[in-house]
Amino acid sequence: MRRWLTRSGRALAGAALPMLLALTGAGIALPSPALARPVTLEDLLQREGVGQAAFDPAGRWVVVERQGPYASGVRFDLEGFNDIARTTIWAAPVQGAEPLAPLFPSETDAGYKLGPISPDGLHVAVYRLKGDAWRLGVASFADRTVRWFDIVPELSLFGRALQWRTATELLVLTTPDGDLPRPLRFRNEAARKLPARWAASRTGAGAHTVFGSGRYLDARPQAPPRSLLSLDLAQGRTTVLAQGDFTDLELSPGGRRIALLEGAEDIRLTAGTPLQGDYGLATRRQRLRILDLATQALTAPAAGLDLLPLLAWSPQGDDLLIYGRRDGEPWTSGALLRLDVSDQRLVPAAPGLAVHLDLRPELVRAGWVADNLVVFGRRAAGGAAAWFRVTAHGPRPATGIGLPASAGVPSRLDRIPIALPDSSPAAPAAGRLLAARKGVTLRAVRLEGGAEQLVLAERSLARRLALLNAGSRDIDAPDIRRIVHAGPGGETLSSWLLLPHARPAQGSGPSPW
Repeated sequence: MRRWLTRSGRALAGAALPMLLALTGAGIALPSPALARPVTLEDLLQREGVGQAAFDPAGRWVVVERQGPYASGVRFDLEGFNDIARTTIWAAPVQGAEPLAPLFPSETDAGYKLGPISPDGLHVAVYRLKGDAWRLGVASFADRTVRWFDIVPELSLFGRALQWRTATELLVLTTPDGDLPRPLRFRNEAARKLPARWAASRTGAGAHTVFGSGRYLDARPQAPPRSLLSLDLAQGRTTVLAQGDFTDLELSPGGRRIALLEGAEDIRLTAGTPLQGDYGLATRRQRLRILDLATQALTAPAAGLDLLPLLAWSPQGDDLLIYGRRDGEPWTSGALLRLDVSDQRLVPAAPGLAVHLDLRPELVRAGWVADNLVVFGRRAAGGAAAWFRVTAHGPRPATGIGLPASAGVPSRLDRIPIALPDSSPAAPAAGRLLAARKGVTLRAVRLEGGAEQLVLAERSLARRLALLNAGSRDIDAPDIRRIVHAGPGGETLSSWLLLPHARPAQGSGPSPW
């Protein structure tokens, strides 16, 4: 560690600290002291990783986002999405002995992201970022090819912008102007737009942005509407189903209806009302729309409710689970509701439960696991937050259905790797769970120093699909110690001290710090 600090300087060490914490925070096993060496900045830059992973519905394939060395990324201006620029898509058959291999040939100047798998398990939607071009593709497991479309799909952070309707039809929310989705352009938008505005200002032309307030609240520039497309893969044809400022979609079982969230009016600032906290971070209200694909009718139930990105259909497709608040009220005054789509009647969904509500950003977690309506919350009388199953006799602990214990999971239950207990493999029990389906799991298991192997386990059998960071097995992982102390305002803060495991004895040499 001293070698790194003296060669690279304190500025580089400080900049790399978040990466170092990510490298060591997952419990790296230590090699023997005789072989150990200190971690260096180059180790961090060459760090490989793994992103999303999934099994196809038929259980024949596992597909993984494999992240190359951090330094291999094709761009570094996406901040939280920089990993896309170093990601390729790999797959392996569940049966047999084949290791992970590229699902399709990757371009050296592009990065990729994994989308959902088709219901028949033959294809998977994928995204490609090449320069400032973001495109949708569909890859085939059988022949390991990919077909790209001239479609710019949205990228939703907490909802859904892409879903399979059938094995050959995709529902896609597209960007309104062909530009990058907002999550990808958010951090570099100023760098892209300011040069043109400075040039306009230099010639005396206007270079300004209008934001209204009061009765001029809607005076800001309004983006063109997004399109909800149907992509027919067999015909190679797209059809516009609806247009609006849609931010989320959810197809009902059976495929007749699509629930949509649509951005509506701006939220007016009110004196005495906090900008965050119980009122959340959103600057616009979200309204519910339901598109009936049989009649093409777009209706607006749940009038007057501002919704969170939770859209969950019951297994029969006749009820929709939502969380909403009345306009002007805090999210803590909202409720988890069931909407009967036949008569548009709203009823409380989880009597006797107080839903656990995150506020940065605003999220609740609820949905169906098989026929079980499950909610992350606490009994109204108090107690710790946990998963509960809603029954006719009140809430019951949701044990035995494989849900994680904490709230640190996405709001959509289909994004949680649920492992049913009757299918949990005997080995290996350790490691980070990446994906699961009945009878099989994929885990990332740490090895000596910092290497990591991807292990596919089925019942009592396990095989290694890939080895990552093989050159890290001789690293002496730092000893990370938490130090709790008071901040400038008396608040309790946590700082982290990184010490080498093999510290020299007192008087045996200079301190590495």
